[in-house]
Amino acid sequence: MSSQAFYCDNCVSLVYLPITGTRVYCPPEWVLKSRYHGIPATVWSLGILLYNMLLGNVPFEEEAEIVAANLTFHINISRGWCLEGEGRSPAC
Repeated sequence: MSSQAFYCDNCVSLVYLPITGTRVYCPPEWVLKSRYHGIPATVWSLGILLYNMLLGNVPFEEEAEIVAANLTFHINISRGWCLEGEGRSPAC
């Protein structure tokens, strides 16, 4: 893998054709056009990873779901941090 995928002066204009990795982390533009821009695709994949970490599953399984990108939360997520002692959130 080229280090250009992580930093370079002209990365915004680079278009990547091959993709390596798990399909459910692929951005919609790869599903539709089989190509993607590195930085936006990285942000998309990190968003999918964060969703997976919070909810225990990926938000999209099928390519049509990836393209539609309709995100739903099937469980409630805490609205605030619960701290013990001083600084405790009123939401706890």
